Amino acid sequence: TVNYGVDVSPQSIFAIDLDGDNDNDLATANSGNEFSSISILLNNGDGTFVTSVEYPVSDDPRSIFAIDLDGDDDNDLAIASSASDSVSVFENNGNGTFQTAINYSVGDYPVCVFSSDLNGDTFSDLAIANLRGDDISILLNNGDGTFATTVNYAAGSDPTSLCTIDLDGDGDNDLAATFNTEYCFTKIFLNNGDGTFQTPISIESDRISLGPIFGSDFDGDGDNDLAVVESVANDIFLLLNNGDG
Repeated sequence: TVNYGVDVSPQSIFAIDLDGDNDNDLATANSGNEFSSISILLNNGDGTFVTSVEYPVSDDPRSIFAIDLDGDDDNDLAIASSASDSVSVFENNGNGTFQTAINYSVGDYPVCVFSSDLNGDTFSDLAIANLRGDDISILLNNGDGTFATTVNYAAGSDPTSLCTIDLDGDGDNDLAATFNTEYCFTKIFLNNGDGTFQTPISIESDRISLGPIFGSDFDGDGDNDLAVVESVANDIFLLLNNGDG
């Protein structure tokens, strides 16, 4: 084991090439004591990392996602910050350094951010789960790494995690989210194809505490399924797709 220092109280981590040298670097979101930050650790090319570089971010970041947001072929960062009810976007300079964040207001107490193209224009949009707001925020990309006004979708009590993936086989990315209520739910929000979403379909479970969710084709039948972490039972359970979402 090799340990690398980052800033105080890291909450989330993402690995992706940030400086364009074709190896994967690391980014963490750190809630801190007095000041919140992100830490960037660039890969030396051999699986070792340079000393972290920190950038200030809005209060209490909980989730980080890296993807090309401005269409310049390098990976930018989006961070959901709970205490400030915002998502911060850091544009990459192309070498693993970042511009000052642009902040966008979202729902109450965002805890998870995920990015993919939601409206079919090839640019990466943002989806955010807001724990206390009981909703999901969608920010559509203007095509240059800036975002249109946030649209919130009522979701139900305590959304904790989400992912985007095509679940009904129509070529656009849908939403799947987990919820921690008295009865734990996974909910599916089917995309209308333009980045707007239908009323969610609820899948009730007898689980106690649902956490992160991720989509992929797990059974090899050509449609995307869902894997959900259940923290109390210390297991992962699968939701296999019927083919129609």
